[in-house]
Amino acid sequence: LAHTKEIVQAYEGGMPVALASLVRPSKGSQLSIGAKLLVRQDGSTHGSLGDHTLEESVAQRAQELMTYGRCDFLSNKEGAQVFVEAYNTPPQLILMGGGHISKALATLGETLGFVMYIIDDRPEFANKKRFPSAQSTIVGAYDQALSQIPVSTNSFIIVATRGHQYDDMATEAAARSPAGYIGLLGSKRKSLLIFQELFRKGIPEERIQEIFAPVGL
Repeated sequence: LAHTKEIVQAYEGGMPVALASLVRPSKGSQLSIGAKLLVRQDGSTHGSLGDHTLEESVAQRAQELMTYGRCDFLSNKEGAQVFVEAYNTPPQLILMGGGHISKALATLGETLGFVMYIIDDRPEFANKKRFPSAQSTIVGAYDQALSQIPVSTNSFIIVATRGHQYDDMATEAAARSPAGYIGLLGSKRKSLLIFQELFRKGIPEERIQEIFAPVGL
């Protein structure tokens, strides 16, 4: 399959893509069943479905599906039918802070099938013995450790460190990532102070508004 490399790269943390396959050609089309169009997150494409209007609608829907790696079945008035399958990393739960709250969330995350990553700057709170079901436990500063994880739009980050200064650092790192969900654990006052600091550091207001505080679990 010509697009296998890009699909594998998307699954491993690269640019999300979607592959559209022609299930039924439109009337008068010279293309046969199985014609394919690869749609990338940056808007570029490869291949053809034989109909420019159809390709535009497929590409638009593909962008929506990429966020969580979902599938859809599309059709148009001319009778064409297309199956669109998007590829992204598997859903990830990234716990920034390895305390008792993250311990409980890890159990829930395992039940729900998340690929889990744990970050803490203390070895005793980020290790396989404490989090046996984690894909990886990373010991290091929160702003640097997150870069070791293939964060994508299908990543869910929970910030639950041991103090305000660490929450500040972790939330900033999360906000600068492409994560589709960021939750900040803490009081309303602490959250507002952190948001003000994020804005001061140049994080766009739109991105700050996407952060859930309270987390909403």
